[in-house]
Amino acid sequence: VLEKYTHTPEVSVAEFLAKENSKDVYYKLTGTIDEIKNAQYGNINLKDANGDIVYVYGLLPGYGATGAAKQGLVEAKGLKVGDTITIVGNKASYKGDPQVGNAVYMSHTSN
Repeated sequence: VLEKYTHTPEVSVAEFLAKENSKDVYYKLTGTIDEIKNAQYGNINLKDANGDIVYVYGLLPGYGATGAAKQGLVEAKGLKVGDTITIVGNKASYKGDPQVGNAVYMSHTSN
């Protein structure tokens, strides 16, 4: 499972947004946390170096997290607006709006 994430292509937010929705294809994204919309579930806006923004629907602490284990990552890692974060997730959408689905936390740097 770890190999599934470590060998994913790294893309910009603009490149990610141009991809087709797929639950089977994962991408690595790095950017700054632009907004924390829901800390309990890890819903954030991620902005890359080009200024492009994508919504991350739920940031998981690891692949396969379920139930209560899916919650609390933002607080546990001390994530805040302006931190640089790397995640892996798939392209999804909700009501036509693109987002990162099944997003798994990889690393971050506090700024």
